[in-house]
Parts: sequence; structure tokens; C-alpha cells
Amino acid sequence: MKFIYPVFTIGRSGSSMVAGVMSCLGIDMGRGIEIASSAFNPKGFYEDLQLGNLHKQMMARINGTFIKMTADQGEEIASMSPDYRIAIEARNDRSDMWGMKDPRFCFFGRAFLMHVRELGEARVVVAFRQPQAQNLSAVNFNLLSRSENYQSREIFELNRNMWNQHRTIMDEYVHPNNIKTFIVDYDHAVENPRELVEKFATWVYDGTGKSASSEQIEAAVEMIDPKLRHFS
Repeated sequence: MKFIYPVFTIGRSGSSMVAGVMSCLGIDMGRGIEIASSAFNPKGFYEDLQLGNLHKQMMARINGTFIKMTADQGEEIASMSPDYRIAIEARNDRSDMWGMKDPRFCFFGRAFLMHVRELGEARVVVAFRQPQAQNLSAVNFNLLSRSENYQSREIFELNRNMWNQHRTIMDEYVHPNNIKTFIVDYDHAVENPRELVEKFATWVYDGTGKSASSEQIEAAVEMIDPKLRHFS
């Protein structure tokens, strides 16, 4: 039995922390993975470059933007991309427990879940941060890194659309299909790292016939650094 763990999130919500915890607990977060650190994310990003780049390419085909694109558009374009299914199946062949983190799941999450539910059991992880803190972090990140040319109002609109699309997928597909879900609240996690990791590990391994080792638990706890609040 395969177990697949997509991370639903938006930027500056602790998703790299969550993906790092997942990796520490034994979930394969991808080959060709980007774990490089930066001044803004010193413990790494844990992003699967192959599937992430496919998401970017599919968005580009319809000139999709984070502010205006919808989950329905994402499902439609993904259904016409045989490379997407091939890439998912290749990932699935490599590992019994694997995951992926990409904020573009707000558009492609439903298509992804439709594929992987034919291959194993999907379990959705939601990396969440309170909107005020998340927006402040996003604004400060863009000002400091100059990696994006978004203004604060655009960031608000971008974040609102992304969460609305996530909610559409959750309401219309995840919940009706009884897909297991675990929500990680960033602020609660940094205040109570061991409590979060122990609960999360129990959920991750439930029904798999396996369990996290004490070494994996300790490594996952170390991944949650209360000092890294991302500028807020």
C-alpha cells in the first residue's frame, strides 16, 4: 500500500518547516529536491522540482496567475497533460510513503488527488498561518529579498485567492471523499514543537504498519525553530 501526502498551503505559512518535518519522519519529499537554504529560509525549502516545474508550466500555458487562476482551470489543464500523470506515477514507483509541497496545489490539488487515489491512499496536510502574520511575513519577505514585485495589496489579493481555491478543493473533493486531513498551525507548532511532532507522527503512520523512530521524532522537533518566525 502506498501513502501519499500533499501539502496544501500558501507562501510564508510554515510550509517549508512542515515539509522538513515530514522528511525527518521518513516521508520521501522528492528526488531532484530543492533543500538549499537561504538567508530567508535557513533550514531549506524541501520542494520537488520536477512536479513543481510541471505546475509552473501548466500555469504558463493559460497565462495563469496566483491572483486570478482557479482550481477548475487547474484541473482542466492538468487533465490534458500526460506528462503530469507520468511524473506522479514515477514518484509513486520510488517510495511507499511520499509527499510533495507546492503552493500551486491550490490550483492542481484536485487533479493531483484524483491521480494518486488510483495509486494508494492520499492524506492531505494543510500548513496554515494566521492571515495577519502571514501577510506581514509575505510583505516583509518581498521587500527584503526583492524576489517578487508584488505590492502589499496584491499580496492580500493573491493570498485570498489561493486560500479560496484550496477551500474549493477541500469542500468539493477532499471532504466528500473522506480523505484524511491534518492541519498544522504554524504559530502553535513553534510554541509546542514536540506536541505537534508526536501528534503528526501518529497521524502519518496510522494504518501503515510502521511507526516513527525516536531518532526521527527528535530530528523533526529540531526542524521547528521558534526563532524563525519569518519576520513577523
